[in-house]
Amino acid sequence: MAIYSLFSASGAPGVTTTAVALAKSWPRHVILVDANAAATQSISAGYLRSLIPHEKGVMELAAAVRNHQLDNTLPSTLIHLEGSNADFMQGPRSPLQARTMSVLWPALLEKFIALDSAGTDVIVDLGRLGTEHFAMPLLQLSNRAVLVMRSDLPSIVGANWHAAQLVEQFEGAEETGRMLQLAVVGQGQPYSASDISKKLGIRNPISIGFDAATAAHFSTGSPLPKRRMGSSRLLRSIDAMGAALRATSNLPVEDDDE
Repeated sequence: MAIYSLFSASGAPGVTTTAVALAKSWPRHVILVDANAAATQSISAGYLRSLIPHEKGVMELAAAVRNHQLDNTLPSTLIHLEGSNADFMQGPRSPLQARTMSVLWPALLEKFIALDSAGTDVIVDLGRLGTEHFAMPLLQLSNRAVLVMRSDLPSIVGANWHAAQLVEQFEGAEETGRMLQLAVVGQGQPYSASDISKKLGIRNPISIGFDAATAAHFSTGSPLPKRRMGSSRLLRSIDAMGAALRATSNLPVEDDDE
């Protein structure tokens, strides 16, 4: 089991799109968690298009922690994402709900760690750094904390201060199996992932190809363009990203058809 947290430092670089695409392509069971404290409901209203009625999410889990019912409640909060190995956990439905999440994250982390024997991984959409009630415990205890950003100058400037703080937080963390990584969406527009990595001091950058039509499938639930199934830069780079994350987490890199 490993926990992979994705987040941004500024703008909207595609954290949710990347998280959903990763979860959908994951070769073994994975739980996709919406932990965005801004309560944007980007996955429920975006990829799922609010077509799946579902009452329970992290808010109900927070109440379950207080009532010592987390084990009984957790399975009922999961929505299976058709055509994948992924289940989805709905995030807070308002910023006010996000205020109550602090009691949940430590307890939920314990449950995630216990999933190791079941061969389940966790992908977390944390949203944007600096948001009030940001789920910092999930980021700090993730096996891989991935800063997602664009390759333009405003994105680099916006990430610079946060990156310095994160690098300091993760100093020496590799000894405990945790690592800070960088994912650049649309590298070369105009800066390369390696140049951004050097500037921010975050090693092992990952490049995510930009493909607007394919990205729309994961962000708004629009049909996946069939003609791009085998040629989409986004899909190819997401597969490569997943393989790289699993490899650096000392997890087996399974074939997609297994």
